[in-house]
Amino acid sequence: MTDSRHAFLRLEAPGWQRSISTSARPGRHTLEQRVRLAAAKPGAAQPVLRFRGSLDRPPFAEITEVSPLPPTGATTELRSLEQILRIEAPALAAVAEIRVAGTARAWEIAAGQAHLDLGDAPDGPKLELTIACSLVEAHP
Repeated sequence: MTDSRHAFLRLEAPGWQRSISTSARPGRHTLEQRVRLAAAKPGAAQPVLRFRGSLDRPPFAEITEVSPLPPTGATTELRSLEQILRIEAPALAAVAEIRVAGTARAWEIAAGQAHLDLGDAPDGPKLELTIACSLVEAHP
């Protein structure tokens, strides 16, 4: 899912050099990215992490010659828990979380989207973040 038209999470960091490594541990439902950013020039705009998307099942659960499954009617709700963005679809009991370590800022939510201003780099023109995306158990 490297095609930008499918991306649900986008790091906007013009004027910053990036180094990104991705890992997933066996048996866990988490994908983790370690991101290192360094300002390529003084005065580079501060980076922003943006989320846009929803939780639902695909219209075709498998490849068949029949019509798509009926829509679930599920809606996606976003909640900011400081550096954690919680994405919920109550009708499906589906929950995902995006956790960001390395910043003290909180997710801001507006119009069904969310963004996290990564703010001033504590070590000068460098930032180190860990972004973890996971599916978690839904609690009633």
